[in-house]
Amino acid sequence: MAKKTIEQRVLESTAIAERLTLSLGQQLVASLPYRADAANMPATQVGTAAQFADVLLDSTNDDRGVFNPTTPPRVGEAASSGGRVVGRCSVVPVTDEVIARARETARTSAAAKTAWGTAAPEFEIAFDRGTPEFVRIPVYVNVDDSVWSSPGAAQSVVDAVLRQDVARAIDDFVLNEATTGALQDSSVTSLAKGGATRFDAIVDAATRVRGRGYDGVVTAVVAPTDHKALVTEATSGVRAYDSAILRDLGIEVVNSSSAASGTALVGALVEAVTVWVKAPNVGVANATEAQLAQITASDSHASNFLNGRVTILATAQVQSHVQRPSGLVKVTSF
Repeated sequence: MAKKTIEQRVLESTAIAERLTLSLGQQLVASLPYRADAANMPATQVGTAAQFADVLLDSTNDDRGVFNPTTPPRVGEAASSGGRVVGRCSVVPVTDEVIARARETARTSAAAKTAWGTAAPEFEIAFDRGTPEFVRIPVYVNVDDSVWSSPGAAQSVVDAVLRQDVARAIDDFVLNEATTGALQDSSVTSLAKGGATRFDAIVDAATRVRGRGYDGVVTAVVAPTDHKALVTEATSGVRAYDSAILRDLGIEVVNSSSAASGTALVGALVEAVTVWVKAPNVGVANATEAQLAQITASDSHASNFLNGRVTILATAQVQSHVQRPSGLVKVTSF
């Protein structure tokens, strides 16, 4: 592969930055294939494509839903919120099929504080350079062809529906995929809630993570029903949940519909979990450039052609990996 000059990379990164100022829907309706085909949808596939500019790193604190993993909430600023799980992980764009992965395999902990100048506790890593298959995550919505033909309506459908649906599907993959999901990894420590309150169980799990050397924000991912139980739980007539204590301890609670009910994932996600995103047409390595997906549309799905309907499909290709299991704790019986 020919190397690019600095000037080429600057121009390329500038163009990407300009595109990232637009939402996915805005990019769709501004694309040449859409403008050429929207007014006269043929019976065959229409190859419209747009950059998925904000779906992966979603946060409720930004009207475009952008959450930058390189600048996560600081300790003292964490709070209970919604938002995307993947936005709390490390997101890495890749342009080929080969991924270099390092995974923690064992960790030692000193019984006493290490004296200054002596060797610190160590952990072992295994290095794996392989070709894991990227998982294709597609979601689609059927719309009337009058919606597709209207730029405003098409943009609204993509931004309001597909963007969230793909983000939810990626979250589900990161947490629950059978072999790589953070909740499925057998190397992640489990902690039974037992007789403790849900609030105390989260604090205890976060304290374990802190004791292993993770000093950044700790995220607790909980299901919606568990989140309700957490914030309304009372002990001896006094509500147990205290958001001020969570902020002081640097613990962020994320309410996610992708989380399994009855199990909370607590940990330093940005350090423990990496998500790779297939970005075949991007040449500059930057976290924001990982936010890519393909948008296609067709009236050849099912009986769409007969009924005057169009299927809009958004597709992302991702892979995830828990590289530091010691940075995570699963709280069971939550």
